[in-house]
This record gives sequence, structure tokens and C-alpha cells, in this order.
Amino acid sequence: MKKRKLKPNYSCFAAPHPTVVAGTFVNNKATYTTLGDFGILCAYPLHIYIASVHTHYLNIGIKENMTFSVNIPNPDNLEKTDYVGIVSGHKTDKSKVFDYFVGDLESVPMIKEFPITMECEVHDIKRVGRNDVFMAKVINIYAGEEFLEDGEINMDKVNPITLFMDLSYRTIGKTVGISYQVGRNFKPKP
Repeated sequence: MKKRKLKPNYSCFAAPHPTVVAGTFVNNKATYTTLGDFGILCAYPLHIYIASVHTHYLNIGIKENMTFSVNIPNPDNLEKTDYVGIVSGHKTDKSKVFDYFVGDLESVPMIKEFPITMECEVHDIKRVGRNDVFMAKVINIYAGEEFLEDGEINMDKVNPITLFMDLSYRTIGKTVGISYQVGRNFKPKP
């Protein structure tokens, strides 16, 4: 396959990003924004990051409380998910968009109607380009009972949304293999 060099550009990044809605409180009101910049920093103990443009309203509450939620939507939640990413919390009160509950931290609004929610405690903040990157320990994960199978989250039931850099939302699709298993069948050339 012949390759052509392209300039680094966000829209060229072909891999999907998990679509999440981050939540926090600002002035005692819940606020949310949709993010595609989310990932795992460490699996054991579970630490994650979210990245949000430094001028976003959400960042005010995260810096004030040093906590936030990560809420995993599915296609049933797509319209509201996109809405909280379109409007600015500086101009729009997003506190009534979702019903929420609080967990052990008591400073994190977690969205009731989303399949999976996480309450997170910030341990570090870094500026990378125009983003604040919030690195946090996951304190608790909550999942709707209808998305569990034998006490574990069933991702086929969750059907999470991803964001591609062509700005399309997509679902993940079917399982094609199990990590750390499928490669055991490979035999390198001698």
C-alpha cells in the first residue's frame, strides 16, 4: 500500500473516540458538556482523563470541586448528548437537561438515564494546547441493571456511541475478538 504524508489534522484521525458527557456543579447547578477526548490513564487502580477546551464553563466547576462525572450515552440519549455539546454553559442553563443523582462524593451530578456513569476525583490538571486535561481516579461506577449480565456490564446491551473525526456519531458494532486471546493463534513466520 502506497502512503502519502498529510499534515497533522484532527479530521484525519480515523479511530473513534468514546462519546461521553462530563458533568459537574457550577454555582450549585449541574452543568454538562459532550466530549470526545476521554480515555484511560491506568487500569489498576482505574484512572481516566477528559480534555475540555480551557474556556468551557464545565472547567470552572471541575477546578472548583476537583470532581466530575463521566456519563456514557447510547443512541437513546443521542439528541440530549449532542445538545449539551452544542450550547455553552456560559449562556445556557443545562441543569434541567438530565435527571441526575449524586454518589459518595456528593459533588458530582451523574445522569440517571445513561447506561453507565462514573464519579471521578481529580488528581492533576495539565494544559495541552487549548485544552485543560483533567486526570482523575474513578471512585465509583454505576450501571443500569438492564445493562448487566452476570454482574458485569454487557457492552452489546449498552451500545455506546462513538465520535469519528468526520463528526459522525456511530455505535461500536459487534465483537470481532477478545483481547489477549485472539493473538494466541498467530504463528510468526520463521
